[in-house]
Amino acid sequence: MATPFVEIFTPDGVQWTVELTSERVLVGSSASCQVVIERAEIAREHVLLSPRPDGCYVAIARGAPTPVMFNGVPIERSVVPWGAELYIAGVRLTLKDSGAPGATPGKAGEAKDNKPSPVVIGAAVIGVALLGYIMLGEDGGTGVAKPRGEPPAMFESLERTCQAPDADRALAQATEFARQATAKAERMPYRSQDGIEAVALFANASACFRLAGQNERAQRELTSGQQLKERLERELLNHRFRLDRAIEQQRPGDAVVEVRLMINLLQHRQGDYLSGLNNLERRLALQVDRAQARR
Repeated sequence: MATPFVEIFTPDGVQWTVELTSERVLVGSSASCQVVIERAEIAREHVLLSPRPDGCYVAIARGAPTPVMFNGVPIERSVVPWGAELYIAGVRLTLKDSGAPGATPGKAGEAKDNKPSPVVIGAAVIGVALLGYIMLGEDGGTGVAKPRGEPPAMFESLERTCQAPDADRALAQATEFARQATAKAERMPYRSQDGIEAVALFANASACFRLAGQNERAQRELTSGQQLKERLERELLNHRFRLDRAIEQQRPGDAVVEVRLMINLLQHRQGDYLSGLNNLERRLALQVDRAQARR
């Protein structure tokens, strides 16, 4: 797969192109994003783009003020094909694979009318290798096996003890824990470990609200933590299922994506299973590098 790119078209006629050279490209109004679109309708971190061989994975931040439309329908998380057009409040994002016929990627930050571009390009290059994972090797995948055993538990118990010395301090700590938990939960589409951390923060908030005598709020925070925990556990199981299927069907590009997502979800844990995932990723990389070198 050649390096893909996104073309951005704004309602006032400005156009520029950014290559998707990272596996996680943020689109938003914040200067920290790789694709910066300074418009009031666009959140600081609005959309995550994650290139993969069969299309681009698109995830919308929870609470984003403006929906992202694909084929006239709002989407939250989806893999869209290369050539797809996404719309955010009149801004058009066209996702392209530069290996496709007629694709003409420009230089990152280049505007059609020579106006200064608002694009800030991140320096992350780790995704470049992943974008090249289009085959396992000439043996059709021999030697690449599914991970053995069961994934480790993603979470410890959600039972917590609030360490505040009195009810007033407990309430202050609970409020801050809840604020941090909500913020990290909103960033989960962009960084899996923020979701992991949010679960623990919800549990901490619940314990401190309970010590402060606010039992109803304590239960709400605990429920939020439990729901987020179950969602992340389901995501891990789904990625594991898709990884197994990709290996069985010899779809190495998809297998690499799923391995990477599983590693992101489990990087806070240790053990043989995670080591196996890392080894699998390295074996795939070596085989793909050799295949590309023979071209």
